[in-house]
Amino acid sequence: MNTEDMRQHFESDGSPRRLDSFQAPALRLVILESPYAGDVAANVEYARACVYDSLSRGEAPIVSHLLYTQQGILDDSVPFERSWGIQAGLAWIDVCEAMVVYTNWGISLGMKAAIDHALTRGKPIEYRALPHLMKLS
Repeated sequence: MNTEDMRQHFESDGSPRRLDSFQAPALRLVILESPYAGDVAANVEYARACVYDSLSRGEAPIVSHLLYTQQGILDDSVPFERSWGIQAGLAWIDVCEAMVVYTNWGISLGMKAAIDHALTRGKPIEYRALPHLMKLS
């Protein structure tokens, strides 16, 4: 972030600017899909890199497999809780502008189901890969 960008967050006296006193940039609302099951730790690390990439493109991604699987929320190994998380993630389809699918590590069955759902709702699907990451075998 450059100095000019930083200035928009502070008043002339140096105090933090109230959130309602400046116009936040319009961000594109997207659902982000990447693998989760399997090597969960590696897939979470990959998903976080995908979130960073999406944010850097001016997007506001919802990443339900990172959100709902946090400790104390839902347990992905419990079928009905996994189903709740999937349903909650797909509920965002009507408000998002697109679905972005990160493909470095392939497309899982869960990702494929989400893609199919988005297509039935007429949402554009964008396929992406992070150029600096490759899955280790």
